[in-house]
Amino acid sequence: MNITDEAIVQFKEIMRSQQATDAGIRVFISGQCGCGKVHYGMGFDNTTQESDEVLDQDGVKFLLDKEVASSLEGATINFVETPMSRGFTIDNPNAQGCECGGHH
Repeated sequence: MNITDEAIVQFKEIMRSQQATDAGIRVFISGQCGCGKVHYGMGFDNTTQESDEVLDQDGVKFLLDKEVASSLEGATINFVETPMSRGFTIDNPNAQGCECGGHH
């Protein structure tokens, strides 16, 4: 899994503003479409599980269980800002090609 420099800057800013500088970023599966496409979520987590893979990039820890880690192999987390929205995106080349509910 790759994390862009812009995403790291934004993660650090959010962690500072939320006073969560010691926390890790848990990446988890938040849902799945009928076609099997997986949606991911992210949130702060202070607890590392024994089965977690921990990725440290520029001082930001990402926590992934084995299922998430294997499904995100080769994926990139980025921060995107447009006139209409801003937020983190996960570009996963392994994702199946269907869309559901307009979510990415």
